[in-house]
Amino acid sequence: MCIRDRVEGFGEEAEEKPYHQGGFGRVYRVWHRMWELNMAVKTPRQGAFKTAKQKEAFIQECETWVNLGLHPNIAACHYIREIGNIPRIFSEYADAGTLSQWIRSDRLYEGGKQATLARILDTAIQFAWGLHHAHECGVIHRDVKPLNALMWSDGTLKVTDFGLASARKH
Repeated sequence: MCIRDRVEGFGEEAEEKPYHQGGFGRVYRVWHRMWELNMAVKTPRQGAFKTAKQKEAFIQECETWVNLGLHPNIAACHYIREIGNIPRIFSEYADAGTLSQWIRSDRLYEGGKQATLARILDTAIQFAWGLHHAHECGVIHRDVKPLNALMWSDGTLKVTDFGLASARKH
């Protein structure tokens, strides 16, 4: 795998960066040579896990995400690997940022009232389909927000970041 710069922002505000810094840690865009695919690698910040039990709980939550399988409105989590004793999440890479970025940059609202309304409804429905699939698999997301909805340039939305998800107890 090799790390690639990622683009943040849109239009004139677009900027290439080697990673995105979030509250949990850094997200890198990498190229998977065997699969010939861009992937996102989420790396927890230093000190994210105070105990081995916390780290193991995190890995189990990630496995829950992997086990959701493929769905058009769930960002696929391909696998988790420990590198340097740190669990790293290898997931689908979104080529157009997050719904939060689309809202802040006004990209969600482009094209007049009719186009904006259609895009907002389509986005909401896709979000609901992704959450519905997770619920059907027995998983409740627990952190639903625009930052946890990834966007593709064709308007596809995929729910991501199942780090706070919990499996229902039956």
